Amino acid sequence: MNEINKKFIGKFWGTLTEKEEGMLLKNSICIDPKTGTTPTKTGTCIVKLNDDLSIAGHYQMGVAEDTVEIDDDEKISQFKGKNS
Repeated sequence: MNEINKKFIGKFWGTLTEKEEGMLLKNSICIDPKTGTTPTKTGTCIVKLNDDLSIAGHYQMGVAEDTVEIDDDEKISQFKGKNS
């Protein structure tokens, strides 16, 4: 894990700057915690920010586009997926 990612572990989402949020969300993907795949319906998800970091979120299916919401009190943690 690189030093940039290490500095985010344990930080609360609400303490990040907009620039940091944008950087982390740029290539993020949502994972259904029950199936380990892309969500197929609205509900809780794991937002995999990159290969090293994840955070809990809420996936909302929309008509035009899907959205992800992350509460300010959610904490960034080390991603512990199947391939990590």
